[in-house]
Amino acid sequence: MTSLVERSSGAVLWSVDRYLRFFSISNDGHAILAQSDYANLAPLDATKEHVLFVIYRDGKPIQTVPLGALFEGASKLQRTVSHLSWGHLEKIDAKDNAVFLLNDGRKISYSLVSGLRVSQ
Repeated sequence: MTSLVERSSGAVLWSVDRYLRFFSISNDGHAILAQSDYANLAPLDATKEHVLFVIYRDGKPIQTVPLGALFEGASKLQRTVSHLSWGHLEKIDAKDNAVFLLNDGRKISYSLVSGLRVSQ
């Protein structure tokens, strides 16, 4: 379980029902962008259904983004020695948009408020 805890009181504000290995918290503290256990990598046998990241809002998943939502298939990813690299989280901007730089040079953003894709 992963929980967001208020520092001053120790009160649990909300929890996600699984352990999150790679994550970033939104500026407003209500959302977590959780990357897969591979972070910015995918396994060599990844399919279009392989989940790259999930956006949680107040402990509930509001958006799941699979590889197929960003790429036509795994053949578009850059191979490393042991995995496929798809890109990386560049920043969470002032409007709580998660901005990603993909390996093909595209920048995409997802709102951590609505879970929707906000740019191409």
